[in-house]
Amino acid sequence: MKLFNLVVFALVNTFIAFAKPAYDSTYYEKNLAFTITPSHTAMIVGLNPNYTSYNTINIPNYFTVQSEKYYVEGIKDGAFANSDVEKVIISSAIKLNFRIGYEAFDNCKKLTDVNIGAKKISCDINAFSKSGVNVNFSGESGVPALVEDLSIRYLQNWGMPIGMAYQYNRKAMKQDLYTLAKKFRENVVSSANLKNAGNAAVTLATNKASLLGYVRAYRNLAILMGVPENEILVAGDTNGYYWVVVKIENEWYNVDPFNYNFKKTVSYSDFFQYRVQFFEYLIDKQSKHMSSNDWEVYHERYGYNNEMKNKINYGNLLRYLNNNGLGEMATSSL
Repeated sequence: MKLFNLVVFALVNTFIAFAKPAYDSTYYEKNLAFTITPSHTAMIVGLNPNYTSYNTINIPNYFTVQSEKYYVEGIKDGAFANSDVEKVIISSAIKLNFRIGYEAFDNCKKLTDVNIGAKKISCDINAFSKSGVNVNFSGESGVPALVEDLSIRYLQNWGMPIGMAYQYNRKAMKQDLYTLAKKFRENVVSSANLKNAGNAAVTLATNKASLLGYVRAYRNLAILMGVPENEILVAGDTNGYYWVVVKIENEWYNVDPFNYNFKKTVSYSDFFQYRVQFFEYLIDKQSKHMSSNDWEVYHERYGYNNEMKNKINYGNLLRYLNNNGLGEMATSSL
């Protein structure tokens, strides 16, 4: 009888040992490696060393371990650093605040596409540091979430306000827009080789920018600071030069946050240029120039693929301001 009880006891303990997941172990599913927690979440920690293909990684809503679901909460710091991953697809079924950790995709030179389906994103500023110039970010819900999260992180790092009520303090808005442009320019590297140059997420995630992507990113930063969305717009001259126009006291001023020479600034008010003044500024910047009557407004906020779908992305700036009762371009200095 004692022997029988000992055998039963051993079998029960063996069953319990096998039934209970090991939270300090690494599990594998297809080309991904992950860990799990008692709260039924999973964290992706890298690639499955026994898998043969790493070109595309699909991040699911959950993994199954011993018939239990563990919902994916993010990608661990350095998980895919220095890897040959080319494409990342983050499931739209993910409901958790999906975290992308520090240097998660550091030095991923072959990375070309990050499709984000998750609606809530928490991304470290350095998650995509030193990634290749061909990287692109897409996803109707994911890109806006990524841009907002990164923008807030930058603003906090730079000591800039978030959600400021600028309608009651226009002087503070002018000062903050100038300071924002200066700090942003100090932290972003100009790159003419970016494949997806107009994407604000590319600029914010990689710290590399060409003109249009930088201007879009600056606009998003300004909106999160508190500048009303309909009082700061992206403008262009149809020859590949882009800037923002800002409404101050019912008049619109031109701002070039990318190429403005901050070292020669006498007053932050010089940063805001009226119509004729900015037209002359453009002549100095490029050999080709268009009449200010032909300047355009660009409606895409983020610049990801198919953002506007079948809608027109741009139109005449002066006509847009007039048709929407938004005021007129300024004719004199602030």
